[in-house]
Amino acid sequence: GGTGALLGLAKNKLTSADYSQLSKSVPGLEQLSGTSALESLGGANGLGSLLGGNSANNSMLNSALGNVQNMNDVNTAFKALGMDSTMVSQFAPLILQYLGQQGASGSALQSLSGLWGAGS
Repeated sequence: GGTGALLGLAKNKLTSADYSQLSKSVPGLEQLSGTSALESLGGANGLGSLLGGNSANNSMLNSALGNVQNMNDVNTAFKALGMDSTMVSQFAPLILQYLGQQGASGSALQSLSGLWGAGS
């Protein structure tokens, strides 16, 4: 969920060259982005029930992950998942580290770092 929100923002805001480079470095990246992340976990209904949510919460979660355009949307997604928005600062460096270990280029990582506000 949280990873899906951050990667959804990356998919929507990185240049096509940077996102393509990430996709080539990390097979399956698409399945981790946006609402695809929920489908990989068995759908929003399954995740929502694990979180003790109801259909309204599931709808909010789908909406939050479906069109992540800025960090406010990421924060909304984190809240819909029951996480404090300050958790973004813990997720971003770990995702950047993982992507780097998978062979993502420096320029793509720098773009992500700036996009996510994770420093450089």
